[in-house]
Amino acid sequence: MSEVDKVLPLISKRARELGYNIQHFQKLFFLEHFLKQISESNYRHYFVLKGGFEIQSLVGIENRMTQDLDAIYVGPSLQPDKLTTVLNEVFEQSTDYVSFTIKSIEQKQLDDDYPGIRVNLLAQMGKSKASIKLDISKGNPYETIPIMLNHQSILNADDKFPIYGIPIEKILADKLSAFLNHGMLNTRAKDLFDVYSLSILYRTDIDLVLLKKEFFKSAAFDHIPNKIIENRLSEISALSDSESLRASWQQYQQQYDYAESISYTTALDALFNLMQEIEN
Repeated sequence: MSEVDKVLPLISKRARELGYNIQHFQKLFFLEHFLKQISESNYRHYFVLKGGFEIQSLVGIENRMTQDLDAIYVGPSLQPDKLTTVLNEVFEQSTDYVSFTIKSIEQKQLDDDYPGIRVNLLAQMGKSKASIKLDISKGNPYETIPIMLNHQSILNADDKFPIYGIPIEKILADKLSAFLNHGMLNTRAKDLFDVYSLSILYRTDIDLVLLKKEFFKSAAFDHIPNKIIENRLSEISALSDSESLRASWQQYQQQYDYAESISYTTALDALFNLMQEIEN
């Protein structure tokens, strides 16, 4: 039996165990294999994982799911032709049973307002095919020094590989800054869940000095007024009356079973407590 024939039923079985759509889970599997090929290539130090996929890696597939992959490119030049060359070399050198073909690659203003490149890939494993999307940005001068993550396979917890990522303190700082920036109009329930899960799971590992440093860097980059920064605890506390965020949280709970048992108040408490750590 080929490796592909062994893996396909495992993907379906694992997706059912987690209550996830099988097609969506297969896309996650393909994204993971893209990262694995990067990890095993000579260009591993060119890519720093960030965003939802990194958080999924940090908290576990059982506690967070995403559909996209975001990364910061720290190679010499982020241009479509250069990135095409790098990716094609990675794919050609790989002995993985998952193959990738670039469908399109274009410069784009990404969702986080950084200039970057949107890459659409065709992933293929045997007769199974799927289109996956990558957002690659150059980042900004406020980015901190990457760390090495030990990514755990979504199929087999014993199968791990190293990939560069953003420090947890930087992830949390960016999200705290975003909550101040959007205030009562915030509808980012996903960010609220991320703050809750990361602050709980990594409570004893968070470097509070680094968190505070990264928070003020993020707030400066987001151009948050000094008055709001000074009153950050009351600003976060006021979110308990935010109808838009509460409604977004309830919708998020309905969509994802892993958030169902976490009340809005409990999630907000985690956000407030983390901001309080910066205050002290």
